[in-house]
Amino acid sequence: MEKTGRKMDLWQGNCYVHVEFTRNSIASIRKQYPDAKVVAHPECTFAVRMLADEVCSTEKMVELLPAKVRPKSFIIVTESGMLHRLKKEVPGKLFIPGPTDLCACNDCRYMKLNTLEKLRDCLDYLGPEITIPEPVRVKAERSVRRMLELSR
Repeated sequence: MEKTGRKMDLWQGNCYVHVEFTRNSIASIRKQYPDAKVVAHPECTFAVRMLADEVCSTEKMVELLPAKVRPKSFIIVTESGMLHRLKKEVPGKLFIPGPTDLCACNDCRYMKLNTLEKLRDCLDYLGPEITIPEPVRVKAERSVRRMLELSR
């Protein structure tokens, strides 16, 4: 538990948004935008990663896409907040949200809980502090390192 007494709900090792993208949804959007390159986050399923032209972390997307003079359009297969950032930092390109089988509604309800005010308060008060047992930290570090390796 955090010091505030509130508890945190945890899930089994992936972002639910990334596993909602499917082979069928990506194949379908490719038909609509045949010239667009598919850029997928490493947390997407294996089937989606295999259909992608690029698999990289969100930070790598910002570095990679300006260097790609052509094409002008990209299907972005990650949380929707990344589209706003890409449009701002990489002008002149078309960024298409990768759809799920249900919609192009890849919003993460957990990411949307973060605010500038909460970030400011965390920096001001250096909290809340979360202590993770060492065996859990080691497993988590392995996953993060693997994601970074896949993003190169």
